[in-house]
Amino acid sequence: MIPNVESFYDTATGILSHIAYAGDGTPCAVIDPVPDYDAGTGRTISAPSLLAE
Repeated sequence: MIPNVESFYDTATGILSHIAYAGDGTPCAVIDPVPDYDAGTGRTISAPSLLAE
């Protein structure tokens, strides 16, 4: 099986992130998400927004 890979470019950081998955509704892997971790809240912004795509 060949995985589906979608790439997303973050213009603010110049980072290209990727999502690899087998098909709709299957588990996925987020590769190289933008490092926007907020230590105050413990949340990230880019990884959850990539998964919503």
